[in-house]
Amino acid sequence: FCRKCVAEVVRNTTDKLKRRDYDLLRNYGITVNEYLSLLEFQEGVCWICKNSPKTKNLSVDHKHEKGEKKRNPREIRKRIRGILCWRCNSALEKFDDSPAFLRKAAEYLEKLPAQEVLNG
Repeated sequence: FCRKCVAEVVRNTTDKLKRRDYDLLRNYGITVNEYLSLLEFQEGVCWICKNSPKTKNLSVDHKHEKGEKKRNPREIRKRIRGILCWRCNSALEKFDDSPAFLRKAAEYLEKLPAQEVLNG
């Protein structure tokens, strides 16, 4: 089937699993079964905060690249890092996926530099 036909079938279905499978394939190049394997590997929780999802599914986290919307989902599949809750996934994005920025933020939280000045 062509993508247009598959999309039409999925749009008209009430089966949430089929819709989720289509969305994962279209956006990340993985199936629902592969997503569930990742979830099982992570013991059903976000890799970073270890919280289980409450109402939404965990997000597929992947390395971002310029022009990503135009790329084939199979290319994005190669850059998948894991699955995260929305909060942790958006935090990584805000730090530009930079380990150096995240280390510096952790150092900041541990040292509290303003306290060195204020408390001498």
